[in-house]
Amino acid sequence: MLINYKANNVELTDEVRIYAQEKVDMLAKLLTEIPEENISYDIKLGKGKQQSGAVYRADITLHAGAIRLHAVGHGE
Repeated sequence: MLINYKANNVELTDEVRIYAQEKVDMLAKLLTEIPEENISYDIKLGKGKQQSGAVYRADITLHAGAIRLHAVGHGE
């Protein structure tokens, strides 16, 4: 399993990596029929500004064999 991280305007600390790893591990439990070496994740973290304050964004793309899933989350 390969995890690629990219951060924009956010410090990629060990705590952030550990938190992301915990979330990825939960996803990996669902992918029992795909060999681990065929699974990779692209995780992009960022922070922008809006009138209401800082807005954080997390994008994750899962590549598992021919399967590709993408999810986005954002909030303050």
